[in-house]
This record gives sequence, C-alpha cells and structure tokens, in this order.
Amino acid sequence: MLTPKQTLLNSWKFFAIEHCADFMPDYAIQKSMAVVAQNCLEANTRSMPPEPFFEEVQQDRVDFAQALCQGLVQVNARGAEAFALLEAVYKALRNRHTTYEDALISNDTDYYRSLLNVLFLALQFHLDKPSRSSPETLSKPAKLSNDLTLIVEIVKVIVAQGFKSLTTYLHEEPEKCTPKDFAIIVAILQSCLQVKNSERLHEHITYHIQDNDVARHATTLFSWADQLAVAGDPIYGELSLSILVKLSTLPMLAEYLAVEAVLMRLSTCRLSNGLRQPKGLGPFDPIPRLYTIWSGGFLPLCLNLLYNVIRTAPEVAAFLNQFEGQLNRASECFSIGHPTASAGASSQWISLSMASEAYSLALITFMLDRFREAGPSAGLDAQSIQELKWNKAQVKEDIEELLSRRSTLRGRIVATTEKEAEWSRQKPLDQASGAENRLEEKVLGELSAAVACLGGEEES
Repeated sequence: MLTPKQTLLNSWKFFAIEHCADFMPDYAIQKSMAVVAQNCLEANTRSMPPEPFFEEVQQDRVDFAQALCQGLVQVNARGAEAFALLEAVYKALRNRHTTYEDALISNDTDYYRSLLNVLFLALQFHLDKPSRSSPETLSKPAKLSNDLTLIVEIVKVIVAQGFKSLTTYLHEEPEKCTPKDFAIIVAILQSCLQVKNSERLHEHITYHIQDNDVARHATTLFSWADQLAVAGDPIYGELSLSILVKLSTLPMLAEYLAVEAVLMRLSTCRLSNGLRQPKGLGPFDPIPRLYTIWSGGFLPLCLNLLYNVIRTAPEVAAFLNQFEGQLNRASECFSIGHPTASAGASSQWISLSMASEAYSLALITFMLDRFREAGPSAGLDAQSIQELKWNKAQVKEDIEELLSRRSTLRGRIVATTEKEAEWSRQKPLDQASGAENRLEEKVLGELSAAVACLGGEEES
C-alpha cells in the first residue's frame, strides 16, 4: 500500500506528464516547471543527514524533476530555464558520485540511473532542432548551448568512462548491471552528438572515446553477449553494436573504428556465427534479436563506414559476404510467390525492419558499385571490392511489383514492436502517399528509396 507521501508524489507525476499539454504553450508555466525541476536537483546537492529517510527524499526529488522534464520535453519547451537544467542535473550527478564506477562500487545505481534519465531529458533542450534554435523566455535572454565544454565532460565521464565501467562490471558482477544502463548511455551519446554546434567538439569527443577504448569494450561486450543473454535474448549484442553505430556517424570516430578493425573483431564472435546459417534469420524467427543485430547493427555500421572512410569498401564487402544466408533471404523475402511460402504464413509478412534492410543493402550496393567503378581515382583497388552476394535485380523487380500492387503489400505489412503497432493506428503524415496508416507510409518510403538506389523510379 502506498504511503500518503508516495500517493501525493505519484499524483504530481501524473499531473506533470499527462495534463501539462493543456497549459504548456504558456511560457510562464514552462518557466515555472523548469525552475521547480532545477530547485529539486539543486536541493540534492546540499549535504543531508545520513538517515535512510533523507535518501528517500532525494530520490523523490529526482523522480519529480524527471516527471517535470518529461512534460517539458513533450511540448518542446524552450527558454533559459530549460537550458539551465542540464548543468543542474550534471552537478547533482557529480555531487553524488564523480564517476559511474563510484556508483557501482557504492551500490547506489538506482539513484544514479534516475539522474541519468533526467540528464538525457535535459539534453533534449539543447538539440539542433528548429524549435530549439531560437529559445524564448519571458524573464531573460536564453543562451544557446553556451557551455559546450559540459557536453565534452558528459561524453568523457558518463559515456566513455561509464561504458567502460559497465562492461567491466557486467562481466565480473553482472547483477549490478541491466540492459537499461547501457541503453541510457547510448541515448545520452546520441543526444550529445546532436547538440547544436557539437561539430566544434568532435575532436575532443573522439579523444575521450579513444582514450577509454570504447570500441574495444564494445566489441568485447559483443563477444560475451551470447553468454549474457537474458532469458535467451542476446540483448547486449544489440546494445554493443548500437554504440558502435552511433560512433560511426562521425567521420573522426568512423576513422577510429576503422583503425581498430572493428568489423574483423565482430566477425569472429559467436553471435556472428549464428547469423551465418544457410537460410538466414529474419524478424519472425525464434530469436528476433539476431535479425536486429544484422539489420539495425551490422548494416548501418557498414553504411556509415563506407560513407565516412572510403578505404573500408573492400573490408565492408568481404564482411557482408560472410553472411550469404542473410543476403539470400534478403534477396527473396519480397517475392509475391515467395519460394518458402510453404514454411508458414510468417514467410509472407513484411516488417519495417525488412524494408529498412532492403534500403540499407541497396545503398551499400550502390556505393560499392560506384567505388569499384572509380577504382584508383577513389584511392581503391577495384578488384579488391567484392560483388555483394545479394540479388539486386530480383529485389528491384519484386519491390516494384509490390509497389504497384498496394493492396497486396498492405496485407503483408505487420508491426513487430509496440511503436510500430502505434504507428499502424496513426494516420499517415502525407495523405498523398496512398498509405492507410503511418506504418505503411514508412514501409513505402523505405521500399521506394531502395528502388531508387537500384536504378528504378521512386514511387510518389
């Protein structure tokens, strides 16, 4: 049974998250909520008596600050007060523990995780988006991400050192870590890379990522992921690749990953061997995480390396060709008369991830073909770039036929996540797309882009 204090706190959380949209266009209200959240965080930096009650008070303050920040992010709040939350929450983090390792040693990860959630939310007010580009406030001029050194510090302490500590403890004391710990670090890294004017920080960010051997720790985590599976789900394999994918979006960090021979290291791991099955693995197989590792990890990583480090073209082609079963499955999955239809209804289903996979492979094929044609002018030996073992002609033909038979395509599309299920209930953003819902619209966009890369006409 909840105590009166917990009941009151939960009521305020519900109010902040669920009902703020009614009045949040009022910037004065946004300011007040941001100030209250900041006061909660600053109060937690002050010395407290050692009794457990006061630790509960600190946790309640952080929970309330998180609820307020969620409401502010939900309505795209802006202003100096919202911007100030980032410094406030980072000070609260550093006041409690100077590093993530300190929190792990002190068995204080619950409170630390809560602060990391608030840190992620506070970063959203600094992202390079139209709604953030001209912050407004009724009280004083806002400063646009003026303290970029704080972003560097967050990448160094929270992301680089934190990821290093988590991977170490996951191997030695796994009970102290959860997949959510890694997921929030990846989300914080992604937000830091999207902060306005963050391009000025790339050299510093790269230094701290390299200095803490993040690539090596990520590939090591991937090599353990099959042993650390949660109820048979190798979720740490996806999380380790996720941070590598985010790093590879920056040219300097992509270069770092290339120097670290990240693809070669990944290719020798047991999870990679699992993806070398003759028939390949798809999103509807018993362990869908393996397909996610392929479509959401290997493919975008290879694409980013090709885009940012041209000389990796031979390595990328050779790496992907190790997974001939995956490439064959991807070549056949859009066929109207699917050759494996007798295996079950799932062989006829099409997910958004499958459409994204087709687009990624089409784009990778396009780039490899162009690099092969350029040869020495691109600084490459054309003969060293293997042809991708993916039947692009068949894929192009199958997708074009599906796009011309919308009712058939619509009947094959299926949601595989809660977010996709939500999209399937939403109206499309572009009514002219001919899609009946947002999920179908997204699938159409990916498939049309794939056809365009393969030399066909993009559907309108």
